[in-house]
Amino acid sequence: MRIRPWPSPGLPGPASRWPSSSRPKWSITRSWKGSSYDLKRAEGRIFKYDITGGRYEESDYHAIGSGGKDARTTMKEHFRKDLSEDETLRIALLALYNAAEEDIGTGGPDLVRGIYPTAKLVGASGIADVEDQRIGSVYAALINERRNGD
Repeated sequence: MRIRPWPSPGLPGPASRWPSSSRPKWSITRSWKGSSYDLKRAEGRIFKYDITGGRYEESDYHAIGSGGKDARTTMKEHFRKDLSEDETLRIALLALYNAAEEDIGTGGPDLVRGIYPTAKLVGASGIADVEDQRIGSVYAALINERRNGD
């Protein structure tokens, strides 16, 4: 069995050489998800790794965790192959929002304090963080849609 820390940007080399305040916390988890962009296929790919080291490729979308089933249901309902970046972000945040409504263990946005989940976009040019302001605007639009019954 392999137990690995999450990589930390900006800290090269093995974790044992990092300053103690920067060392990752070690944990054994049931599974780990990873996504990447395959330059040869020109498409994103999602992989799941289980505790025994098995690697499984997911199809077009996936979610794990206590609210994973609720999130996958939302994604299944809204997914299409030709989604734009904005549509993809909207569906991902909607899936998390719906999962948070159904599952107490799933964190959703805190609009009052401006605390939002983190999001990253994975594409041919690399991995990019989505700004809180952009995430906040998507959540504001989703909530307005619900209030107006759209």
